[in-house]
Amino acid sequence: LLRSGCAGHGQGLNVAFNHRKQLQFPSPNQNHHTTIKHIKKRQNELYEDNLKQLSIQTNLRKREKLKLAPPLI
Repeated sequence: LLRSGCAGHGQGLNVAFNHRKQLQFPSPNQNHHTTIKHIKKRQNELYEDNLKQLSIQTNLRKREKLKLAPPLI
């Protein structure tokens, strides 16, 4: 994950430019801050997706356990 914000430019900038290559931004002169915003936004989306997937899996497991559990008398 991209931890270094705009404060520690060194590392963050490299990561941003590597990402830019991967994401194929239209202009190489695009504002570096916009790039980082874009990356962070994308990471948040991925994170949200992962959370959704996890909660779905957890719910399914809970249901399975309930099915397997002996009925309470």
